[in-house]
Amino acid sequence: MRSHYDVIIGFKNGKEYRGSNVFAEGNCLYSYGRHFILAVRKADGSFLLNGDKYSLGWNRYSSSTSHHQSLTYGIFKKHPRVSFSACESAMGDHYWYDRVEVLDHTEDQFRESDYGEGKTETIDEFKKTIPVGATVYTYKDKNNNVYKMSYHRIGQAVLRYGDRYFVCGMDEGSYFVSELPKPAKTIGKAFRILKPHAVQEAEKKGIEVKRQGEWFFIPQKKEDLPYHKVKDELKSHSLPHHPDSAAHTVTRIFKGKGRIFTKGFVRHSRHEHKPLNLGDQFHIAVKNTAIGNWSAQGNVD
Repeated sequence: MRSHYDVIIGFKNGKEYRGSNVFAEGNCLYSYGRHFILAVRKADGSFLLNGDKYSLGWNRYSSSTSHHQSLTYGIFKKHPRVSFSACESAMGDHYWYDRVEVLDHTEDQFRESDYGEGKTETIDEFKKTIPVGATVYTYKDKNNNVYKMSYHRIGQAVLRYGDRYFVCGMDEGSYFVSELPKPAKTIGKAFRILKPHAVQEAEKKGIEVKRQGEWFFIPQKKEDLPYHKVKDELKSHSLPHHPDSAAHTVTRIFKGKGRIFTKGFVRHSRHEHKPLNLGDQFHIAVKNTAIGNWSAQGNVD
């Protein structure tokens, strides 16, 4: 019986080896069965890795499949990783990975640090380097002392599926896939496209624009607000959203001149984003330009 490492290396070299729980078949590398893909070999010889964790239900995830993913990542770390579940939802195609083209991507962020005698970095110093949305691993000895910490955060990617373009990656603690309204070949351009014109114009003027998920908030001067009465303000009201998607609920909202004005706290119904404090100043709420937004079905690492 071949080791998992040998099976993965064999897959990279075009071989269809089978181990006890990892096997290669055709253009796919699997963990345990065909229900969970670890990696796909593209027609051009490149590879695409699955960033989804395998869920066991009740917020539990398979540690053995996570180990298979770690081995795969170690061998293919220069190749892009995306959430297969989110991409399938966005593209509506079970075999989307055979037809998609990766136009641009960033590598995953990974760092680890050892602690103990002779080490200069403290645990608190390491924690300050952890990016938002990263998965953190803490290793302790038999005396419950931390001897190593590491973090991992999946990278970003721009994908083309037929004549549709998508950008994907982590946003705070959640993984997203957004369909772009027009083509983009780089990550930088993709995110510029997602910014509405009003947001870009405000930033050019040096105005600090806040954001939570797909919503941007542009501060407004009191004298520029449309006339309204306090009784017209809605309390703890959600911003417009699809019935199947999560809501962004704001402390105070009123509508005027075709715009949505908000103040107070913005909270996400699925807690995928930290509460955003807009304060007592009203802000115009502007949604990004995405045709659609999707998220991963479970955790992504």
